[in-house]
Order: sequence, then structure tokens, then C-alpha cells
Amino acid sequence: MTQFETLTFESITVANVNHQNLKADEVFAEVGIHLNPKPKATVKASLQTHAKASLKAKVDTGAQGNILPLRLYRAMYPCEIDLKGNPKKGATKHSNTILTAYGGSKLHHHGTVTIDCEFKGKRSAAQFYVTDTQGPAIIGLPTLIDLNLVKFNCAILKQVLHSNTLWPTTRTPEQPPLTTRTPERPPIPKPIKSKEDLIDQYPNCFNGIGKFEGEYHITTDPSVPPVIHPPRRVPISLKDDIKKELDEMVANGIITKINEGEPTRWVNSLVYKRKQNGRLRLCLDPKDLNTAILREHHAIPTLEEILPKLHKAKFFSIVDAKCGYWNVVLDEESSYLATFNSPFGRYRFKRMPFGLNMSQDIFQAKIDQTFEGCRGVVGIADDIVISGTTEEEHDQNLRSMMSRCQDTGLRLNPDKCHIKQEKIKFYGLICGPEGIQPDPDKVSALKQMAPPTNSKELQTFLGLATYMAPFIPNLSHHTASLRQLLKKESKFAWDASQQDVFDRIKNLISEEVTLTYFDPEKETVLQVDASTKGLGATLLQEDKPVAFASKALTDVESRYANIERELLAVVYGCEKFHTYLYGRSFTVQSDHKPLESIHLKHLTSAPPRLQRMLLRLQPYSLTIKYRQGADMEIADALSRLSPQETEPISDMDVQIHEICPQFSSGILQEIRVASATDTELKELNDVVYNGWPTNIKQVPEILKPYWTFRDEITTEDGIAMKGQRIIIPHSMQSMILTKLHAGHQGSEKTKLRARTSVYWRGMNSDIEKSCKSCNTCQEMQNSQPKEPLIQTEVPPGPWHTIGTDLFYLDGAEYLLVADYYSKYQFVREVPKGKSSSRTIANLTKEIFSEQGVPKIVRSDNGPHFEGQAYKEFAKQYNFQHTTSSPHYPRSNGFIESQVKTTKKTMKKARATNTDPLMALLCLRATPINSTLPSPAELLFGRPIQDNLPKKIPKGKTTEEVTSRLLQRQATQKYYHDRNTKPLQPLKPGQSINIQDPRTQTWKPAEIKEKIQEVPRSYIITKPGGGEIRRNRTQIRERPQDPMEQAYQQPCEKTLDNPETPFPKSTQESHQYTTRSGRIVVPPTRLDM
Repeated sequence: MTQFETLTFESITVANVNHQNLKADEVFAEVGIHLNPKPKATVKASLQTHAKASLKAKVDTGAQGNILPLRLYRAMYPCEIDLKGNPKKGATKHSNTILTAYGGSKLHHHGTVTIDCEFKGKRSAAQFYVTDTQGPAIIGLPTLIDLNLVKFNCAILKQVLHSNTLWPTTRTPEQPPLTTRTPERPPIPKPIKSKEDLIDQYPNCFNGIGKFEGEYHITTDPSVPPVIHPPRRVPISLKDDIKKELDEMVANGIITKINEGEPTRWVNSLVYKRKQNGRLRLCLDPKDLNTAILREHHAIPTLEEILPKLHKAKFFSIVDAKCGYWNVVLDEESSYLATFNSPFGRYRFKRMPFGLNMSQDIFQAKIDQTFEGCRGVVGIADDIVISGTTEEEHDQNLRSMMSRCQDTGLRLNPDKCHIKQEKIKFYGLICGPEGIQPDPDKVSALKQMAPPTNSKELQTFLGLATYMAPFIPNLSHHTASLRQLLKKESKFAWDASQQDVFDRIKNLISEEVTLTYFDPEKETVLQVDASTKGLGATLLQEDKPVAFASKALTDVESRYANIERELLAVVYGCEKFHTYLYGRSFTVQSDHKPLESIHLKHLTSAPPRLQRMLLRLQPYSLTIKYRQGADMEIADALSRLSPQETEPISDMDVQIHEICPQFSSGILQEIRVASATDTELKELNDVVYNGWPTNIKQVPEILKPYWTFRDEITTEDGIAMKGQRIIIPHSMQSMILTKLHAGHQGSEKTKLRARTSVYWRGMNSDIEKSCKSCNTCQEMQNSQPKEPLIQTEVPPGPWHTIGTDLFYLDGAEYLLVADYYSKYQFVREVPKGKSSSRTIANLTKEIFSEQGVPKIVRSDNGPHFEGQAYKEFAKQYNFQHTTSSPHYPRSNGFIESQVKTTKKTMKKARATNTDPLMALLCLRATPINSTLPSPAELLFGRPIQDNLPKKIPKGKTTEEVTSRLLQRQATQKYYHDRNTKPLQPLKPGQSINIQDPRTQTWKPAEIKEKIQEVPRSYIITKPGGGEIRRNRTQIRERPQDPMEQAYQQPCEKTLDNPETPFPKSTQESHQYTTRSGRIVVPPTRLDM
């Protein structure tokens, strides 16, 4: 038998090391290293050729090897890292050595690298294992001895052989004299009997919010574009509470305010929820940010790894890490990723926020690193368990854990600490000296099941019992009498004997059932089902039950549509088993197939009640899959035989902070009454409540058109809804068509407007027919311009650049002011007889007093805008006033288009005896196109109410709108320029002909210069010596042959006053002859 020596020393001295602090039980040493730019298995080059550096490593006399974390290897050898961040092939030496950490868990490594180490002149070629660990570098005992970092200073007290033979303790003459040193005995610590004793001895561990050493950097995928969320609207009643929480978080160093004007690429939304103590919990909504984060995965400890460590323990304590993720500090770059909007400006998290997909990994890594090497200490997330086989061992382990908390900055929550217990509740299990037991709360739902009232419910109960057969001996014996009731010739009669059997089977199922351990590493399945009576949920792993839950529906919940009840079951199951499901991916199985598609759609396409449920599911990483109800006996039984108590699901009743009208019109009651008498909608409401058939062949013929979007249809107080749109009964469709076309817009705009609030089968076709049959719209068709389009630059935001002009309608003069960005127009009637520059300025001031002063105002060269009063107004209000080319309104095409649209809208309204102001309101409330919202929403940041019943949607961001405006302009220019041809530019001194706006004839002139600031605009020198300004369209190149008569072409008349033409005598006295000498006589039809 091989004999192994066991040496017992009085003490070991570790020289020249640094403690973290006086109470730390870990020591570190600064070791000089010589880096070879391309590491080899054996270093042969001299030290002079290597780069010198230092390595701070943990001194571990219990380790038999050296550990170099991969992150340190990357920093030491950056050229030897591949694209995945691992050592390149051949950079490290392959090794078959299996590394085992304390506790028995295996460590993965990438091979070995040999590094020359030096400590006070002592050198050693140390072999390091490159691992994926998060802790510091570790120098094991062999290398510590080589570098003289450890010395055995005391005498060997005894040597023990495994054969129990004692060696003599006397020394031989060759042995050096032995020296002994008796260490000072530490003071006996006070016993820890309760939570109060622990807080009294370690008060710092319970004060404030913890802070781990170092900062964490969040790595993102550069290919994912940043997302900036608009600020979410907050009820006025909550603003003070939100401000109070923000100020407290700033004071605690959790967040910090971002200065105004400081750019941030990522801006997330702020979410809040009222806690049980009345305060608000402010969190980050990082849904878009999570898609860009490159998650740093860390292995979460499994129950199979942790629970065996407790099998001999007789004393237990459990503590909770206070403010969990907030103990991790973010570096500055990562902090800006966690920026969020609030009613009081932008803030950024300085600590790790809740909700990031890697928060749990990083926090668990910190917990593992903090308590590495602590005996009897295990933890999952913020729950930390301390155990011991004796009371003394338990207290020693507890003190070691508390010392680590002091050293690392981790703080504990005193309200969630349970000290020195015989049993503790940990991760849904009861852990005690006798072993692991399921939590009694898990099976309480089975004990409260109601007795069946018919054969179908009895069959469901027996299906549950059969599924549990592997856990209950002789189950068939107990169910025999109940199965007799399922025979065709038997009448269902439930009496006392059946009740006794039913109660006995329930006791067997609930008392003798064995629930499997929940394993975070295994695939998790949540089976849910809903009936008109209740909800059922079962948590499964490897087809074995982990926990059951069920509840009866309230009277209100029982009237939900079938799809709403089924989705409510998913919410109930996820929140009931939140401890198991939060932070990991899992599958939800349901026998309602439409849930698969509704969960994948955008939230805005879902009805309001489903939206609230889907929002409740946002924190969970789940996938919904369809499974036949016959294959889900347990969930089906729990939903049909649910307890009689009807407790509403928490938070399904929405907190009301403000009361406002739900719909926009008094016709809501008319729609409700008409829906009750509409044959199609009555049948639709019945199918929605009872549930859609599984096959379209079973659907009534009249409802088959609804099959493809059946998951979007719900009912709300007698009104059928498709998402957020009201389904209009047939008798009211004509009236709604009239309201939709109140603005007399085209069919596409009318359909866009309709899609915001209403729906019926064939709606698009009806709208097109209605628009085509409108005589008013057909009489006022727009003419298409043919000149090449010069696009106006899209302003950076609303009310930055505006256009203004005057127009006449039915004998009245109006002032129009329109925003270039939002296309929103303001119309003011000019008082009769007061059409002056000062009047126009005063009317414009009124608009500016409401909307603010823009940066740029564009107009034509009319006397109202060129007058002294308007110039003084521009100077006083400090805006830039620019004008278009005279007699050419197309150069300010936007405002001209707005004038044309506004005039036609008002004309059509008057022609149909409708309110012109309502027509303008409809115009402002109509989306610009399928990708841009209405002018009102772009200008005011919110939609405005018009004459249609609808719910108010949310707005879009300015950047998104700008991008779509540019796309829309590019499309307009493409179609506009297909049949146009740009005119050639003219040079100074070139002979030309200009058109007289009064006589519509062309007369000779000369180009003096081109105005660079304005495209297609030139200064012209007339033959008489005067100078005028004209657009390129009003100028023609004059042939060089002076004998050729200029071609005359009529053009549109303008409102501006033309310049004085050439003297008539000069025109009449001039004659032209051809090359042959014939006198050119103008045709009489030209009246020249």
C-alpha cells in the first residue's frame, strides 16, 4: 500500500504581498513578467529581448497550478487573439489536464502558456493555464516556492502516515535548529443567534447601496443602429413622485442627469410601477438596446450543483443582496447606452440597470467571484445560502461570507435575511437537515379543486389522475367507481360516495405527488389552458411536473373573448412561476393556435386588453407553441376544476390617473345599437366569445373573410373591434363614408384616414367608389406641373421654416401660413378694406404668438410682404424673410400648393353645404401618406380629434419623419421629372428675350448676372437701361441673327405689376427683312 505523507505546520509565512484591507483573507503579489510577443510553449530567448511588465496575481498556496484569465491574456498578447476573442491556433500549448475548482466544478481552459516570472531577482519559467474565469490571475504553490514567495518558517510538529505510523519528532544532528513561534490567539467573536446580532456586528454590510470594485463595459454590435425613443407621456399626478425618485437615485449615485445639448446615440424609455409601499419603481425599457448588446454569457449555478452541498448541513441562513444589479458600476461609455427619457430631461444609469439581457450573467459572475473559496456559501442571483454541519461551522462560514461582503462592497437587505434556521425556503424548495421537500404552496391548487358537475369534467379529472399515475400506487383501484359514471348507459349522479372517492384521490395526488427539482439548465415548458370557469398552468421539465397552479375567473374575466382568456392564462402562468421563468428562455404550450401569431405581431395591432396582457409578458423570453388540448391533461384539468375562490389577477385592473373620453364621438351608442341588430356582427361576437373553430371549414360562410385576422378581433362593450379599429355595421357604413370624405380628399388619403379608426369588409372598394362618384372632387381635379422640380431642403424640425401667401375666395381675402415640415396650415381672413402690409404683419403676429417665431419665412414679392411694416416686423421678431422670383409663384411651390389645396377644400365644403372649418380640420388630421402621420401630429406632437370615432395613437420620432419626408420628396421628383427637361443656364452678357407679363410678348434684353443664392433667377438689363429680375422660365435665348423675329408665346398672368414696356414708337419703327430682301410682315391674327 502506497504511503502518503500528511505534514502539519504551525504557520506558513507569505512574504512581500498586499492585503486588500486588514480583514481580507486573500493576498496578492506583484510579480515581474517578461512578455514574448509571440508566446511559445518554452521560452528560450533571453530576458533582455522580452518586454517587461508586472502581473498582480492572487497567492493561493492550495492551488497546484497557475491560472491566467483569458481577459488578461488578451491584454498581454493582443496579436495572438482571433476574431472570436480566443487564442489563435498554436498560440497556446494543448494540454489534457483537467482543472477542478473548489467545490468540484470543472474549469474549461484554452491550453497553457509559459511566462518568465521574476520576484526580487528570483526567476521562474511558470506555466499558466488560460481559462475563461472572471477572477484574478492565480499563482499556485509550486511557482510560489520557486519565486521564494512562501517560506515554511515553523517546525514540523508531526508527520503522519496513512498507515497510522508516527515518525519521531526529534531531529538528527544534520538538521538545523528548530525555532517555534506561538501565534497570538485571536479574540473569541460574539455568537450570532439572530438577525439582530448579525446587523450589530456587521452594520456596514446593511447600510446604503453596495458597490463592486471595478467598472463593467457593455459591448454592442456596431451593425445595429442606435434607437432614440420619444419621451413617454406621464400623468400630471405622478410627476412629483417620479421627480422624487429620480432625485433620490441621483443622490445615491445610481443615475446622473445629462446636460441639455449633450448628444446621446441611445435613448431608452422610462417605465414605472407603483410598489406595495406606495413608492414608484423606475426602470429602463431596453427592448431595442438588448438587440444590440453582445451578451457576455456566464454559467448560472444549477440546483444539481448547489443542493448536494447542503446534504449534511443542520443549520441554515439565507441573505439577500440589496439592490442586486445596482452593485455593478458601469463605465462611462456603457452608462451612455443606458440613457433614458423622463419628463425632467435625460438621465443615464451609472449602475447596471434591471432589464438588460446580460445583467443576470454579470451579476452572477460578481457573486461567484465574491464568494469564491467561501466554505458553506452558495448563491443564485441575489439569494445567498450559508450552511454548516454544526453551529460553530455555520457561524464561521457566515462570518467568512460577511467579511467578503465588507471587502467587496456588497450590501445586504436586512428585511430578507433569515439567520440560523433549521429549514429555509430556497428557490421554491424547502431545504432542511432531512433533505429537499417541495414547497406546500406549489400543490395547494390541487387541494382546492372543485368536484365535477358533468361527465366531461369528470373525464378531465380522471385524465389528470392518469397523468399522475407514475407517482401514485394503485391509482386504478381508487378511480374504478368514478369511471363507471363515464359509461354510456350510466346516468351522471354525484352523491356522497363519489365525493368521498374524489376527495381521497385529491389527497393522494396532492400529498404523494413528487415534484421534480427545477433545473435552470433544462428546457422549460409552461402549459396553460383557459375555460369559461378558470385558468390552469403547469410547469414542466422533461415532461415531469415542477409546479401546478390554477385560479377561477372573476365575473368580468369570464366574459372575456376566448383569445383574451387564453392569453390571460399565459400571463397568469408566467407571473405565478416568475421565480423559475424570469431571465431565461422557455416555451409556452397552449391549445389556442391564434396565440402563436398574436404574440409575434406589433403591440399597436392588438386590441387594448390584449395589449395590456402582451405588455405584461415583455419581461419574459418566451415562445408560444400550439399543442392539442388532449395532450395537456394537467393544465386543462386545473382550468376546468379550478378553486371556487375568484381572486383577480394582480394589476389586471389598470390604475387610473386621468379620466378622458374613450371615443371621440356621440355616435358610439348608435354603433352599439346597430351592431346588436346586424346579423353578421351578432354571429361574429358569438364566435369571438366562444372561440374560433380549429378549421376554417367549420366557420360560418359569412365569417370566413375574418379568418385570416381572427386573432385581432375582440369585442368591447357590444362593439366589435379589429385591433383598435371599430367594425362598422352595414347600416351605418354609408354615414361613415360621408364623414370619411368630409375633407374631399382623394381615395388613398381617405383610406389612410379610415384605417386609423374604422373597418368593414370591402371598405377600400367602397371608399374608391365614393370618391370617384363625388362630382365636386371630379370638377376640381389638380393639374400636373411640368417644370423640373427643385426640392426645398427639409427643415430640421417643426415650425423652423414657414411659407405665407394671400388668396381670394368668394370675394374675401385670406392669409395662409403653412409649416414646411409638418404641412400644417393656418388660415386667417383679412378684414375688408384693410389689406395692407401692417394688417398682414399683425395677423402673422397672432399666429406667432400661439406657435412661436420660426427661423425662416418665405413669401412672394407682393406689396404686402415688401412693405415697410412687414420689414419692421421681421426685424422686430428676428426671423429671416426670403422672397421668390417676381411673377413666378412656382419658385415657392410649397406655399402655392398649400393655397391650392386649402382653396379647393373650402370650395368643396361650401359646394356641399358642409362646414369649411371642419373640412380644414379633417385635412389637418389626415396622415400625409402611409408612412407619415398627420400635419397636426407632426407639428403638435399629438393627433387631433376630428369627426371620426377613433382612439388616439402615439406619435413618431422627428428623425424617422425627416427620413420619410426625404423619401417622399425623392419619389415626387422622380415622377415629376420624367416628362420635363431643364433649361440651359445663361451667361452674363448673353442676348435674350424676356416675356412681358402684360402683353405676353417676348422682347429683347441682355443678361447682366445670375443670382447665386436663388436658383434660376437672373438680373436683366433692358434696352432702355433699367434692370429687372426674372426667372429662367421667363427668359428665352435670342438667336444671333438680328433679322429673325423673336418667337412669341403666351404664358400665365400673374398678380404682380409688370414693368413699363419699351416705347411703342420704337417697336413700330423697326422692320425686319429676310436674307433675300423680303420685308417680314407679322400675321394679322397676332394683332401686331
